[in-house]
Amino acid sequence: MFYALFKLDMIKRHCLFSLLVTDRFYSSGDCLTIDIPIRFPGDFKAKPTVPLEFFVCRKSAQKEVFTVHEHLSKFVVQVKADNLPVPAVPSNKKDLKKYKQSDHLIVLAESEEAANSIVDSKIGEILQENGEMLLDVHITDQEVYNKYGMFMRARILIGDKEANEKSVKVLQAIFKMCDRVTKL
Repeated sequence: MFYALFKLDMIKRHCLFSLLVTDRFYSSGDCLTIDIPIRFPGDFKAKPTVPLEFFVCRKSAQKEVFTVHEHLSKFVVQVKADNLPVPAVPSNKKDLKKYKQSDHLIVLAESEEAANSIVDSKIGEILQENGEMLLDVHITDQEVYNKYGMFMRARILIGDKEANEKSVKVLQAIFKMCDRVTKL
């Protein structure tokens, strides 16, 4: 990593119509977008050592992710990440209804090995405890955002003081993920 670009998308609080109508239905709140080109040892334009396509998002956003990033359907599937487990499907109907309404994080990757290499136990623990603040993380070598060989884009919700403390922990986990990618 040789730089990180932070972009803050905030709710339009000065516009009454936006505040009362539009943002209430279409906005998830204030969002911090982090763009990080991942640099590997060697030349400035050194290619990644391994091809990688990795995406973490909410279960409810999976369909939208495949619509926005059409190339993902060719490369990734939902994988089982050992350190970021998906809740087991319950057997009784009452718990099954709650399970279907839950919005847990899922991992989309080319392989379980890649997902487990990026999401270690510390990162998994942070994301399990503070995952509601994470909108998505995308690590790609497909040059969809720019012309860097490997690139990470993450979106985090921010808000009040308690939410910001959780967001900072998620941000630290994102930087750790970036470091883990360079060691693949």
